[in-house]
Amino acid sequence: MVAERVVQAVGIILLIGVLFIGVLGYMQFTGMVDVVDAIKAGVDKLVGWFIPSNYSVELVAATPTGNYSVTVNGYKLTANGAFAAGSNPVGSVHIVTDKQAAVVIKVETDITNATIKVSISKTNAEVIKDVEQIGTGSYLLKLEIYPIPETNTTNYVADVYVNIDIDVPSDTSGTVTVYVAEAHQI
Repeated sequence: MVAERVVQAVGIILLIGVLFIGVLGYMQFTGMVDVVDAIKAGVDKLVGWFIPSNYSVELVAATPTGNYSVTVNGYKLTANGAFAAGSNPVGSVHIVTDKQAAVVIKVETDITNATIKVSISKTNAEVIKDVEQIGTGSYLLKLEIYPIPETNTTNYVADVYVNIDIDVPSDTSGTVTVYVAEAHQI
């Protein structure tokens, strides 16, 4: 029973392949190559409408100012070691999009009395930011990014850096972890 279905599926795939090769051969023989070019042009028009044309999210490690290290592993950034009193850069989340996007970043630390500082640098974008403390040493950063075109430009891309620093009252050791919990175009 299963073998019959496999043979049927293979036969259908081969039949479709032979028909496709026949149609392409006929088009080339009769000089209808313009049809293939028209199909390619139509697919290119879908980019930016149906197919996202420009969207990326990446974590960028900061240059440590104290005796701590910063590592990036996929969508997780970890700063670990001895932090000096004051503000210490942890890293950035770099977002590039040509459509409205929502990003949720989770920041956790085991350092007592530490404060998370968030600054945003942006190009061609308006950003709505909401910072919520969800527990001791745990924060959620909720961002909505709206691309805004430059003057006299129809093709525009929002370029946003979410810079994350930790502010500690005195020299201390510990860990700060930054996760990209959610990122998608709206």
